[in-house]
Amino acid sequence: MKNSSQSHPDPLNRRDFIKSSGLAAISAAALATSAASAPALAGAQGLAQTAESKPKSELGFPEPAGPRTTFHVLDYYRPGMTDAAVIQEAIDAAIASGGPADVVLENRAYRIDRTIVIKRTSDITIDGNGALLVMTKYVMAINVHDCARIRLTNMTYDYDPLPFTQGEVVKVDLQAMTWDLRIDDGYPWSDEFLEAARSGYGIIQVMDVRERIVKQGSRAPGISKVELVGERLLRVTDRSRPFVENLAAGDVVVIKLWALFGDLKIVAENPKKFAKYYTIYHWQHSVIHLVNTEACQTDRLTFHTGPSAFYEFAGKGGNRHLNNTVRPGPRPTGAKRDRQSSVILDVFESVSMERGPLVQDWVIERSGDDAIVLFGLFSKIVHAPGSGIVLVTPMYRNILAEGDTVEIRDNDDTVQGVARVTGLRTVNRPDLADKNRELHLQCLHPFPWMPETFLELTLDKNIPSQPGDRIIALNRRCQGTVIRNNHIRGNRANGMRIQAADVLVEDNEIEHVTMSGIKLSLERENLMMGAPTENIVIRGNRIKGIALLPVGDPAAVGMHAGIQQLLIGKENNNRRFFSKNTSARNITIENNLIENTAYYGILCANASQVVIRGNVIRGANQMEPQANALGFKPDSAILVAASDHVTLESNAVTPGKYGEKDIAEFESSAVKITRPPTSEPARAKAEAKR
Repeated sequence: MKNSSQSHPDPLNRRDFIKSSGLAAISAAALATSAASAPALAGAQGLAQTAESKPKSELGFPEPAGPRTTFHVLDYYRPGMTDAAVIQEAIDAAIASGGPADVVLENRAYRIDRTIVIKRTSDITIDGNGALLVMTKYVMAINVHDCARIRLTNMTYDYDPLPFTQGEVVKVDLQAMTWDLRIDDGYPWSDEFLEAARSGYGIIQVMDVRERIVKQGSRAPGISKVELVGERLLRVTDRSRPFVENLAAGDVVVIKLWALFGDLKIVAENPKKFAKYYTIYHWQHSVIHLVNTEACQTDRLTFHTGPSAFYEFAGKGGNRHLNNTVRPGPRPTGAKRDRQSSVILDVFESVSMERGPLVQDWVIERSGDDAIVLFGLFSKIVHAPGSGIVLVTPMYRNILAEGDTVEIRDNDDTVQGVARVTGLRTVNRPDLADKNRELHLQCLHPFPWMPETFLELTLDKNIPSQPGDRIIALNRRCQGTVIRNNHIRGNRANGMRIQAADVLVEDNEIEHVTMSGIKLSLERENLMMGAPTENIVIRGNRIKGIALLPVGDPAAVGMHAGIQQLLIGKENNNRRFFSKNTSARNITIENNLIENTAYYGILCANASQVVIRGNVIRGANQMEPQANALGFKPDSAILVAASDHVTLESNAVTPGKYGEKDIAEFESSAVKITRPPTSEPARAKAEAKR
């Protein structure tokens, strides 16, 4: 088996940065502090100590017992066969062999017109041998379902035609709220693209071509109206005045159309209610899909474009994803301008896994949404007749099972009780369909698509509950995830978004993202994501150039930060946004370097038992402050709001452009602050001792 620990070259190596910036003393102290605290943290928080203690060379794919058989794709060609059919036949032969097997591709380009399926098997390696897989239709490339110990390695993925287009703004009409875009040569535009754009399921990004990031000062609105007014010339009507005001002739714009990966007819029929969201997002929204998997590995994969790169969902988990790359691909034929975008949605999602993944040594550039996402899903209770029986909407498959430990929370996120699932069955209840629709219309994306179908759960105890309460499996929150030594740059939205438990995030670089660098938050009404966030360690990360964009709504400014913990409910723009709920707990944020943030370097809200220590924050509050949801203007590098039992210790803060305070408090209790020495000689002496 080939070595899976090869690293991609990293133009911004963290060690070189530390040496060049004079932070060696701080870094050494951070490593010493981390080493001393790691065993205690791991023991208390359930972090994966095996991953922590093993050397890097041992973090590879486990070897199965028995000899391996090699199946060469080249041996399966017959006249008239498509590339996809040939690869599928070689994989099917490997599965049928019943033993550990390697499927080896040729080192060439393959044109793939359908999804390659790996199902109900184990101990199979797909070695791309440097191959390029070009998807000729808007479907996922590989679907791994009900499998263990599957390895995907050494191949590149792209789409032709591309699922996005790009061009140059030639005219802006602020009075008419329109702007004209000339599509670049070599980039697609067609009736299918126009239909997808008119559906509203796309996003617009203005790019800084020279810096290879989203243009500072721009926003990312959705598409309201688009029409073809000339040869490769589009006219876009926009409802966002701030966006149009910041747009200028000569700007380069990318239009990403993720509705292409769904059923366009369904999208057109339901452009606002999104009744068939599953068809569009949940199933076809990734290049590689891993469903109900265990101990799988991906390494040395490159993704040039597509919807998302990875989506792993449910199962025992414990997967490893090493040395993968997401970056824009080469120029299309006839193009005079480089690609400005990679994948159009979240790069990597791990959802409702019993054991979380190891995500290590990735390079992620210019994605259209969050880079790395972890979360546990919940279901809504529609009917609770008592005696331990509850009926819930099966919004996602496999997120509840017999034997799970579940928690029930009300709409204010107050825990009603914990129980074990002793029985589960599907029932049909047409009499509850209207109540089901009513409850889910409260979500940002109203479900369901099966309003009469429910899961009936039998619990080992009766927990008082009512329609609208949320139920989540506490053992399916991606426990034990390690996210280490990844480089994320230039993506729209967050660098990382974590709604999980027992997670270690260390030694990552996150630069120039439009929202938060690392975000810990419950988005309980957004796509039904709401697992309690507990036992998180965030240490030794470098975070730079965060959210330096106007957010459009003055009431919401200051919500993004270098590192952010925040409860997100429906009422995003009032004081209830900072409720007293502290469902996030036991969080350590230590020895991170945070530079150049729009407002806060660290925003801690709705949390309990938090330690914030040894962080270096430079250049917070770079944007002129406006009143935020709390009713005041952000003026500090660190904000602690609606939280309790927070310890802040030895954080070195350099005042920002619009903020003079290092730490501010709002409606919090049991906050303990220990500041480092204020004079430079004293601070240097103290840091040298650490």
